[in-house]
Amino acid sequence: MISSLPASILMVELPSGGLWPEGYTLHKGHTQESLNHATVAATTTGIIPPKKLLTQQWEQAIKRITDAKIDITFLPYPQELLSQDTPDYDGIFIRDVGMFVKGKWVKARFSVFERQLEADVFARLIQEKFQIDVIELPPDAYLECGEVFFLETPTGSYYFGGLGRSNKAGHDAVIHILKPDHVFLLESTGFHLDTTCAPLINPSGNLVAFMYAPALFSKKSIELLSTLNAPLITLNPEDTCGMEANLGSIAVNGLSLPGIFINAEEFSTPGVEAHISSFEIARSTSPLPYFHHAGGSYHCLTNEVRL
Repeated sequence: MISSLPASILMVELPSGGLWPEGYTLHKGHTQESLNHATVAATTTGIIPPKKLLTQQWEQAIKRITDAKIDITFLPYPQELLSQDTPDYDGIFIRDVGMFVKGKWVKARFSVFERQLEADVFARLIQEKFQIDVIELPPDAYLECGEVFFLETPTGSYYFGGLGRSNKAGHDAVIHILKPDHVFLLESTGFHLDTTCAPLINPSGNLVAFMYAPALFSKKSIELLSTLNAPLITLNPEDTCGMEANLGSIAVNGLSLPGIFINAEEFSTPGVEAHISSFEIARSTSPLPYFHHAGGSYHCLTNEVRL
């Protein structure tokens, strides 16, 4: 969720034993398109992230965020996730488990059923820390919040929702509360919407562009995005999660705030970096390859606190 600079960014501390010490976990939602191909590739090649290097990447990412004058509120990595027979390390991706909506916390309902414990545990931690109510979604509603961008701008509010691991009922439940001025529910081949696209916000808080890779989106979604009253910046699939086994860099998965865009590497699509700079948006990058193998990057690792 994005508007003016948030009071804080929510992140999760690394567990003492590191992340994915026995390799990455495969996840898939209701559809074949919801398969996270990055984890398939990492599992197939037997990648296990060295604790020291992963920690260095993490610390460098924290420095990028704090250097941008963004405050971070850390939550402990929940013991409940580590004590499972197969420990769940995807809880580091705090974006997925829910979102702050009008001073409350909407708890995600995962179509990847084995990840639901993450949503349950973090909802309790957030409720206790911030003393706020938790909103439960209807039984037929699925919403993983890596599928959501919500922007409040001086000229109106925008809701972008992905239909990969989430469904219309899940988005409708949140839209009913937010009542955004503009709604874009989008079909893509990315397992989460934030691996395929990103908004750009200028220092005044206005939506000035929307970056996306048309090759990953349905014709209907491309037509819908053409109605957006902001320029569309076309990306090559290489700057997203990629297409099936042809993995991309997910450079698009960045922390996008007014006048700020932080991600793991520069865009390879010609002209995109210059386009971003033209909006007076401060750019910062720091590599996160061992998080990329799990399918996540800066947007996945952060969640705006909106109280």
